[in-house]
Amino acid sequence: MLGVERVGIADNFFQLGGDSLLATQLLSRIREVTQVEVSFRRFFETPTIADFASYLATVQRARPRPSEPPLRPVSRDGPLPLSYAQQRLWLLEQLGLSGHAYHLLEAMRLRGPLEVAALGQSFEAMVSRHEILRTTFTNIAG
Repeated sequence: MLGVERVGIADNFFQLGGDSLLATQLLSRIREVTQVEVSFRRFFETPTIADFASYLATVQRARPRPSEPPLRPVSRDGPLPLSYAQQRLWLLEQLGLSGHAYHLLEAMRLRGPLEVAALGQSFEAMVSRHEILRTTFTNIAG
């Protein structure tokens, strides 16, 4: 916006060549991204990125957040529908196109005595915590 190569957090918007027209454009973009309405007066009072970011953080913390519906367990009595992402992956698998695209591999060499019981408890805790590790997909009527 300012036509400068680099802007530091302590640089003053107006000293770098900013004017009221550029400030209007900038405030419009800020409003689009943050959903916060900022007055010209406030912007003129906080012309550095550091000052403005501090002000914006204060406003966002003070703003009431929209309440989201609570998470509730879903009945496991019957088959559950796949999410769109799961449907996409299932289709790719059926077409033989999934390959190794969604596999992440990492090898480690651990040295020292192996605590088999602790390793087993670790795996049990991980599977207990992450439902996807207990999930299977059954084809029902295609």
